[in-house]
Amino acid sequence: MISPSLRWAQSIGNTMIEVKFATRFDSPACLDIYDDVVSLVNKTLSISAMCRNDKKLLKYELSIELFEDVRPFSLVDEEDNDLQNKMAEYEAAME
Repeated sequence: MISPSLRWAQSIGNTMIEVKFATRFDSPACLDIYDDVVSLVNKTLSISAMCRNDKKLLKYELSIELFEDVRPFSLVDEEDNDLQNKMAEYEAAME
């Protein structure tokens, strides 16, 4: 089991989490992901996926215990322009 790379950004009203199925953000990500699951139950955010990489099967799992219960969320499509603008702002702030 491998923990994926994670970046977290938040404001008063929003939280953005970027998960990269790689051991570090500066290394290549797994391109063949399947059986991916994202769940939020009570105060625990769980993300898992299987990866086929160089003829090896890798399982990525991440579980984050949050401080309080949160509202249910929806996953945002990567093609969403608003999301891309927010991610660009976040990445610029991280530099």
